[in-house]
Amino acid sequence: MRRILACVLAFTLTACAGAPVYNPEFIKPAAVDKNIAVAPGQSVVIVGYRVSDPAASEPGHLSQQAMNGAWVNIDPRTGMRAGTQLPWFRLARYIFADHPVIYTVHVVPPGTYALGYVELRINLQDVLFQPTRFEHIGKKTTSTSQGLILRFDYEFSSAARATPIAPTFTVAAGDVVYVGDILLDFTKQGRMEWALSRTDDDVKRELANTGLADRFVYRELRRASGAPIEANDGVAFAGVLR
Repeated sequence: MRRILACVLAFTLTACAGAPVYNPEFIKPAAVDKNIAVAPGQSVVIVGYRVSDPAASEPGHLSQQAMNGAWVNIDPRTGMRAGTQLPWFRLARYIFADHPVIYTVHVVPPGTYALGYVELRINLQDVLFQPTRFEHIGKKTTSTSQGLILRFDYEFSSAARATPIAPTFTVAAGDVVYVGDILLDFTKQGRMEWALSRTDDDVKRELANTGLADRFVYRELRRASGAPIEANDGVAFAGVLR
């Protein structure tokens, strides 16, 4: 077997060999069809996702492939990355603006979290948008001598800083917080923007079997700077994972 390290241009031109990297500790969403156990000292955050994409009107368009992303723990005073854990989400297919919201529920340590990155597939390329700017994001790909890919693993630099407009939330120990629904808008070429809405009644129905339906409070996402999220907040295309 051979291992191939694929690198991406992020907010610096740091060479792959020189960037300190590590394998991330992804926190996957909890299943919502059963009771969700929350250990003492932990927190719960509920996020809704919608996606708007111009390819919605083009059946079979390659950009309708899977997308994923993650939130990153930051120091709210500096915006710098403060922990290795990444609450991760994956949308198997795009959820367009006129479709239902997809909710994720994560059990996380207390702290402040910024939207770290969103990766989507466009024309057979894995495209990155980074509200939090990592020095490096890459994939280690394991393949056979014939080139058959067996698996890949993400790598992240230890250094990252949330942009001032990155969507963020803060949770304390014991919190059960719904931060609203975030619309990820890709209708402007080379750019990802976001907007907020809320659907409290739908969240209650989504959490009906979790034991959390009557415990959550609403606390909307805000900019990393602490200001409210505004219209046209967003980031430009950051690079491609090859």
